[in-house]
Amino acid sequence: MKNLHKLFPIAIILILTALPGCAQLPMENEPPSAPVLTSDGLVGPFGVEVSVLVDDSDGDMVTVQIQATPPSGVPQTFSWTSFFASGQEEVFLLNLNPVGSWNLVAKARDEADEESVSSTTSLTVALPLK
Repeated sequence: MKNLHKLFPIAIILILTALPGCAQLPMENEPPSAPVLTSDGLVGPFGVEVSVLVDDSDGDMVTVQIQATPPSGVPQTFSWTSFFASGQEEVFLLNLNPVGSWNLVAKARDEADEESVSSTTSLTVALPLK
């Protein structure tokens, strides 16, 4: 009983955080999902369009980094994109030259610096038919 006064501040904090409208204790941030990449692989005037979809269960904004490995096997890593809304499909233009089979590896990061696991997609890059 004589140490009860030490528990009083903790009890007050717990009571206040339970009241509506009061500050809540911070929750643990979850990492975003692995990016889902889709593309038709056709080379346009500014590169190959790659659609990216990432979900973040916390609703954080997300950024994506893509590493592309061409048939020659020398990978190129693109810079992190600007942040965009989770759950919203974004389209990026990648300079994928030469034509052929490419391996794309992507990862996402949220505003709280939590990183997703990587996802891998194979993509056949081709010139459009004339």
